[in-house]
Amino acid sequence: GGMLDMNKEEEYMEKPRPSLYSIIKKLKEMGLPMHNRIVVLCKVNEQHFKGGDAEKEKELTNWVTTLCSQHHGPDGFDIDQLYGGFAVILGPWVVHLFEAETSLMEKFVKTLHMKLKEPGSYYVNIWKIHYTEDIPTRAFGTWSAKAINT
Repeated sequence: GGMLDMNKEEEYMEKPRPSLYSIIKKLKEMGLPMHNRIVVLCKVNEQHFKGGDAEKEKELTNWVTTLCSQHHGPDGFDIDQLYGGFAVILGPWVVHLFEAETSLMEKFVKTLHMKLKEPGSYYVNIWKIHYTEDIPTRAFGTWSAKAINT
């Protein structure tokens, strides 16, 4: 039986694997909305938040909720399905992961930049840590902000 096994091995050929590019192309052709993910590190001016961490949580939640509802409008669907992620507040630092489809992501980035540049902004600086395009599904179904005592 040893000879037969050798012949089988010669006949075996690995099937070509689809490339990541072809998978993304196929998903786009299917018309599913593609998502982007960004992670930013923000430094805020703590003097701006007299209410401390609770005020920071509230401000970030209001900012994200307002941005996303203005983008998509309040009617006709559950807004939580359109974006996800989190903002972790560590004293003057905020680690913000945000996931959304392309047009909302563009608005998020532009609006965040405008917020940084406006006179009297509570942002001292913002650094982009990570950015990914063309994610078929988000990792986070909802968005929330939480302060962690440091």
